[in-house]
Amino acid sequence: MKICMTIIIRLLSILLVIIGVIASTKNLNDMFKKTNEVFEWGKYTPIMVKKSTLHVFNAPKSLVIITPKQIGVYPLLYFVHGFEIPNYEYTQLFNFIASHGIIVVAPMLYENFKFPPSHQAEIDDAANVANWLSSNLNMPKPGNPTFHILPDNVTANFSNFIASGHSRGGKTAFALVLGLTKTTTLDTKISGLISLDPVAGLSIWPFIKLPTEPYILTNVKNSIELMIPTMIIGTGLGGSCAPRGLNHDEFFRESKLGSHFVATDYGHCDMLNDDVFATLGRMLCGSVKRGSYDGMRRTVGGLFVAFLDAYFKGRPESYNIVLSNPSVAPVKLHPVKDKGQPVPYFDTQM
Repeated sequence: MKICMTIIIRLLSILLVIIGVIASTKNLNDMFKKTNEVFEWGKYTPIMVKKSTLHVFNAPKSLVIITPKQIGVYPLLYFVHGFEIPNYEYTQLFNFIASHGIIVVAPMLYENFKFPPSHQAEIDDAANVANWLSSNLNMPKPGNPTFHILPDNVTANFSNFIASGHSRGGKTAFALVLGLTKTTTLDTKISGLISLDPVAGLSIWPFIKLPTEPYILTNVKNSIELMIPTMIIGTGLGGSCAPRGLNHDEFFRESKLGSHFVATDYGHCDMLNDDVFATLGRMLCGSVKRGSYDGMRRTVGGLFVAFLDAYFKGRPESYNIVLSNPSVAPVKLHPVKDKGQPVPYFDTQM
């Protein structure tokens, strides 16, 4: 009898272990499924605000605004374009991000194919547009309380204002966070920073670097101390347009905190739309010829979404899994590094 009881107890113990393993596997599978979801089209319907609407509100610069159509309060991603790259060249990426419940606003800070302003002037213009957004994006047209920029019952949450940008715009985003404006004061509080393949100047191959003012990089490790969540995304083949010592690697090396993802087999312009302009950019800035760059856009967009989910929606699972197992992304991410963040994950009002 005693032997039978011992056998039964052991069998029950084994059964409990098996049940635990099955439950753990299911939870793990659920987590990976959620992670994969950030790299797929989201549940929201993205729409672009008409130019005629922005004209009525006297926007200071040409804007691309892509927003979820569904009723809600959403984080605001403020995205600064790269050097001589039109803001509309990112619309496929923006639509993907907006489909996950994020409002994207991208100013065109100067006319293309004309001599661009100094980088300091560009930073000041970016701050002016951000200030205009805080006063107008959620407000009705004066004298017409029913006319808004955003769709009915869609609101941008300026408590979750994330500065971002690509190439020189990635440096602009850093400059806004660091308060490096000169002719204006940024009134909007920035809650997060995403810098996409940032560039801080030119390089005369192979040794002479020509950084642009205002200077952010100082060649001092961990010297940039930001008090907001920060993510830097780089490309493995973008060196011709994002030179070593002035690119994503150096921005991350000099950042005291933050995370860093590198799309190993892609170039500086591979997240742009699939069109003629982007093809020229890819030829100049390092790329491998492909029929479509959808995987790169979904990877970049998914990283944006995972980061915003973690720090502004209280859902850190996808971000944590990509950090620990980057193979879940559509394209190869290596290296992936994390120095930690200045604040823990938090859940804010959506």
